[in-house]
This record gives sequence, C-alpha cells and structure tokens, in this order.
Amino acid sequence: MSRIHQQQLRFFSVDGQLIPTPEEAAAEAEALLTRYRERFGELPQS
Repeated sequence: MSRIHQQQLRFFSVDGQLIPTPEEAAAEAEALLTRYRERFGELPQS
C-alpha cells in the first residue's frame, strides 16, 4: 500500500507499518553496527 507521508509518496505494509527507504534502512543498519561495536568490539574478519 502506498500513500503520501510528510509530502512524499511512501510505502506501508498491510498492517500500516512505514517501510523504510533504502537510505533509511542503511542508516538504521549503520546505527545498529555502531551499537554492536560499542558493546562487543569490531566484527571478526573472515
């Protein structure tokens, strides 16, 4: 489902959750990785 949200066409799941744009998803992933590094250190190299 799509609709206008904050003057932008955005997509929502069937239960009404806003689906993040690729940029928003990348920022969320980066924030998650930062929190991981703060707690556990760097990711192991493969």
